[in-house]
Amino acid sequence: MQLRTVSSAGMTSWASRSMTRDGVLDLCATLPGAMEDFPFGDGVAVFKVGGRMFALVSLEGSPGFVNLECDPELALELRARFAAVRPGYHANKRHWNTVDLDGSIEDAELREMIEHSYNQVVRQLPRAESAHIERDWLGHHRPGSDRAARTTGAPSHRRMTRGRTRE
Repeated sequence: MQLRTVSSAGMTSWASRSMTRDGVLDLCATLPGAMEDFPFGDGVAVFKVGGRMFALVSLEGSPGFVNLECDPELALELRARFAAVRPGYHANKRHWNTVDLDGSIEDAELREMIEHSYNQVVRQLPRAESAHIERDWLGHHRPGSDRAARTTGAPSHRRMTRGRTRE
């Protein structure tokens, strides 16, 4: 997330800010074919594509965390690079990382981790299903595309989640 600031001299600068839990929820929900579910109760939002999990987001506590699937070698690299990345909580620690949403990881880095997790799962889907999702993914990345919201069935500016509306 980029924040624009204007100094007293009228100079504009951009500062990077870390993604919040709501930002993670929004990003996961807009990925093509993504579905949000609550199989473990109201405290954890589970995001799936093709019926397979790619992200689990804690909805309780602060600062919160997200579990993401990851290539095993990359998982070790990310754990060594970021204090907020640790072996997956209640998950296969070889293939899953838990990322604390404590503000120490920049938006772009966390976005890459989420998209990597999503892509790891899409690659494991049957060819016909993954090809369909990949076509939607390309549309999702076109500037001004509203395709991701249509794919998930969520309105582009608003979505409902277990009793709470998020704008």
